[in-house]
Amino acid sequence: MKKKNVIIYIALCIVLAMAALGVSSCGLDEETEIATATPDSQLVGDEPAKIPEMTLAGCLFIGDSRTEGLRQAGSLTDADIFCSVGMSVFDATTRVMTTGAGAGYNLFHFLSTGTYKKVYILLGINEITRDLDEVTETYSELLSLVRDYQPDAKIIIQANPHVTTWRSSWGDACNNENIDLLNSKLYALTDGESICWLDPNPLLDDENGGFRAEYAAGDGLHPNRDCCIIWGEWIVAQNPLY
Repeated sequence: MKKKNVIIYIALCIVLAMAALGVSSCGLDEETEIATATPDSQLVGDEPAKIPEMTLAGCLFIGDSRTEGLRQAGSLTDADIFCSVGMSVFDATTRVMTTGAGAGYNLFHFLSTGTYKKVYILLGINEITRDLDEVTETYSELLSLVRDYQPDAKIIIQANPHVTTWRSSWGDACNNENIDLLNSKLYALTDGESICWLDPNPLLDDENGGFRAEYAAGDGLHPNRDCCIIWGEWIVAQNPLY
């Protein structure tokens, strides 16, 4: 009986030892699997969406007093700016900038020394009393000049902002009906690819389709500083879309 008991005891020890080894082995396998899965799981998944760079670097802005207001408000950071109060498509090539970093330079200086991805143009309010077909033809010539100097740049024509309803009611040529007519003629010069259109009026207009009084200077035509900041931020936000 004693011998039989010893055999049973030895057999029981062997079974327990094997069971212990089996549990230990499973534990190692699980640990190994987890350790291996962790770095693999870090490599799985979509790349984070790229946020468009909010800058106007590589852009040239050509314009009149409205662009000068944007410049003074610091709304066109990183861009090159050629603007002059009272400038029109008829004298854009003979004007010399008198303010800012471009003081003393004419348009040819910017077009011939810079390499631009985009050229923004905002002209038309000073020409509103002229024959609008003549204005459009001269505007087209300006576009050709820009293209000659900057063949790889995308040209963006900015629609002329409206004036306030009060200013539009004066009875002269500077009214929103004429501005809309000029804008429609300028829009016809675009092709949606190399020459694009940027219209700020939905941003700047009130419910009556006139320039918001709270955005306007006392003349009902020019944007005030607060408007230039809002407008400039909007331009920066639109820039990556072109």
